Amino acid sequence: MPEHEERVVAGMTCGQVLAVLSDFLDGELDAVKRRHVTEHLRGCDWCERFGGRFSAIIGSLRRELAEPPPLNAEVTSRLRSRIANALDESTAARPTQKLRRCRECNTVFEPDVADRDSNGEPRCPQCFLSSSDEVLEIDGEMVIRQSTPFRCGYKA
Repeated sequence: MPEHEERVVAGMTCGQVLAVLSDFLDGELDAVKRRHVTEHLRGCDWCERFGGRFSAIIGSLRRELAEPPPLNAEVTSRLRSRIANALDESTAARPTQKLRRCRECNTVFEPDVADRDSNGEPRCPQCFLSSSDEVLEIDGEMVIRQSTPFRCGYKA
């Protein structure tokens, strides 16, 4: 949009309105601020046009990115069954691996092949820190079990 002269309408400048426009469209403004923005938009043709275009873009994005409709129950059941069978086959082929998740960078790694620090703790292959939590699989869900942080016992 071309430059326009900053106006004060309903006690708000165009810049102030633009700064809260997303919150206005999301319904996150208190009643007083919402009224001021609404009055400004009614009295400022430039902000009304810009706000209308911005609102249309946001609405379009919300429609495009909306949750897809739920799957048919029969399809869902077949998918779950196929996934369960595939998991059963893959776990039968190899033993369950122990995994760790780095507390610093969230990298998940295999501790059996990781370098170790001087205390024998596995180091993250990404950031080389040895502060990690155990990753467990319980009833098919990945669960993080926090480990007790290592303390060296040094007192200053």
